[in-house]
Amino acid sequence: RELEIGELREQLNNTQSMLKRTVADLNSAKSDLQASSSQAQNTAAALADLQSQYSLTREQLQQAEQMLSSDVMKKYAESVSQLNFQLREKRMILDFTQNRTFYLPEIQLDGRRFLICEVRRATGFDRADISDSVSTLAYMNAVPGELNDQALKLETMYLPAADRRVALLETSGRAGKALRPLPFPELVKRGTQELYLFKQHSFGTESCPLDTRVSLSLEPGDPYLYIRNSNRSSTELRAEPGDVVLTKQGDFVGVVVSTEVFDMGSKEEAKCFVFPAAPALENAVAIPLNRTDNAGFYQEFARGVRNQMNGLRELDAEQRKR
Repeated sequence: RELEIGELREQLNNTQSMLKRTVADLNSAKSDLQASSSQAQNTAAALADLQSQYSLTREQLQQAEQMLSSDVMKKYAESVSQLNFQLREKRMILDFTQNRTFYLPEIQLDGRRFLICEVRRATGFDRADISDSVSTLAYMNAVPGELNDQALKLETMYLPAADRRVALLETSGRAGKALRPLPFPELVKRGTQELYLFKQHSFGTESCPLDTRVSLSLEPGDPYLYIRNSNRSSTELRAEPGDVVLTKQGDFVGVVVSTEVFDMGSKEEAKCFVFPAAPALENAVAIPLNRTDNAGFYQEFARGVRNQMNGLRELDAEQRKR
């Protein structure tokens, strides 16, 4: 009897050992399955990311081919100047300084040549408390990539009466060809198809077709082109103040002067100023870019910018009627 009990106990122990091994094998198989599942998920995510990158690259290639097949890149490259901007405003604790490089197209207005930008980008100021103590100021116009000692110092900035946010820096011209601005009535007649956006801080490398992103207001007295900015897409090139718009044929359309958020902050449009048919420089404000006194400061420049700031905020506050 005891022998039978001993055999039963041995069988029970063997069964328990086999059960433990089976459980361990099942756990191991489960872990392998989870690892395989995780690896499959990671592979699927990597594949989706590659497909997204491929789609983006293909879209960018199509856009590049579209631009190269038109006159816009050629006309843009022929018209663009490099503008090196330096400013220092003396302050009690820490001076305010600016050192920027812009790539701006030359346009021809009333028989004169100008580089065009947005005034707050072009001056470095977006406030009305600029002091008279601007000790350094230089706007140097050069061919892109040219040495600084070959650059031309600009002397006057004009703010047209149609929109004081537009900055026109007069230049005697360089080897390039100035673009013809397309007046607003001509843009309405032409339509908004085949327009291209160019960023102010790069020499053509940041540019794109605007396609269906643009619209015109039907309201009288609203001579602006509106460009939709996506709040979701991280790949879409945003239109921001100082950026410019050209047609496929290489005509100058306008310069972005502000952005407007609406629909409870869910949507945004950039407002692009388009020149009217009337003379552009009539009643324009002239701001000198050189010293006009013996104090060692650019006081007339500071006062000219300061006098315009409150008016710029009022323009920004004007909303498109929707």
